Amino acid sequence: MKKLLIVCGLLAITATITPAQVLQETPRNGRFWDVLVSSSKIVYVVGFLDGLSSAAFKTFFNTLPAQEMPNGDLEKGRALVYKSMAANEAILRPFFGKSTVAEVVKGVDQFYEDPANALVPIEFAMQYFQARASGSDMKEWQSKLQGQRDLAQKAAK
Repeated sequence: MKKLLIVCGLLAITATITPAQVLQETPRNGRFWDVLVSSSKIVYVVGFLDGLSSAAFKTFFNTLPAQEMPNGDLEKGRALVYKSMAANEAILRPFFGKSTVAEVVKGVDQFYEDPANALVPIEFAMQYFQARASGSDMKEWQSKLQGQRDLAQKAAK
């Protein structure tokens, strides 16, 4: 009976927590990443990709001047779709480049193997991996990484 009351109490508490609260209270960094199983990491990266793509698409079309809207003009509509795809690619490139989801997951795993990166956000870890994978100048990225580490340490205090 005691166990049933405890379980009911815990269920009542968790039922009052919204997904938004979980997101606000759970920093998405190496500590969060390390407790995920590999399938959850894949889902996280795919969800990030999908969310970023959706935001890029909506931002593109919501910022278009009215005179650029196709209003039934098929050619104008096609041109806008190609423009939006190019804008979407430009937004996704820093995170994904030409890497597969599995490669991004592996790269983020490797990034968090360094304990100094534990508090750095996953979003930065993805960008850092992609910079390394695409052959970017890592001196600049090392400086950015140190900045992220410093910010994370300050926020943790």
